[in-house]
Amino acid sequence: MAKRERPEVPEEMVERVRAITDTLPEVYEEDAWVGLRWRVGGATVAHLFGGEDQQFRIVLHGQSGDVAAFEHLGHPYFRAGWGADVI
Repeated sequence: MAKRERPEVPEEMVERVRAITDTLPEVYEEDAWVGLRWRVGGATVAHLFGGEDQQFRIVLHGQSGDVAAFEHLGHPYFRAGWGADVI
């Protein structure tokens, strides 16, 4: 099965994230391996990208209670398969 291309994130979605991250000290934006990410130092605090399934995602780090809450909300929320604190 051929891999599908990942869609570019619509600018209006990027602007919604920027409206929040621009208010946080030391956060900077950069291109990620796919999509955009916002970082503080060497740590990624948010990553916005389009998936091969044509859905858009933002992943971020959360405290254990937040991770559990998002995981139990179900679609479209999910717990990432990497890192114990990634939602």
